[in-house]
Amino acid sequence: MGFLGGLFKKRLDKLVTCALTDKGDYWEAMWISSGATPQDFTEPTLTDAAERAAVEIGSLYRSDPIAADSELQFAIYPFAEGAGARILEIRRGAGGFQASADSGGAPFEGDTLEALVDAVRGNTADPGGTMFHWIRPVGELI
Repeated sequence: MGFLGGLFKKRLDKLVTCALTDKGDYWEAMWISSGATPQDFTEPTLTDAAERAAVEIGSLYRSDPIAADSELQFAIYPFAEGAGARILEIRRGAGGFQASADSGGAPFEGDTLEALVDAVRGNTADPGGTMFHWIRPVGELI
């Protein structure tokens, strides 16, 4: 890349958000950032969408030193109604995934992201307002 190409290259941001939304037959991924991002996309499953997003961000940040201090933040909306009234933080554990509210309470568990969503659906009277939040360090994606 020549001098001018470097001048006009869109910079990367230390925080990039990928909103994953269940559209029924597929999951939609939409990027939110003040820096460069991959193209929005769709995938058939939540796991496929989250993995593709991680791979694309890892590829985009691979040669940039900002990657060491950057985060990929997922905002996951598996339920159509009232998204965001209750936020569950996702953590990866030995047997899969856990999600719990910052306010405490027993965590939900699932060996896949889909199983985690199903655990919330099956153990919550009204899961409609629930969304998930998951932060992944970009350095781990490279």
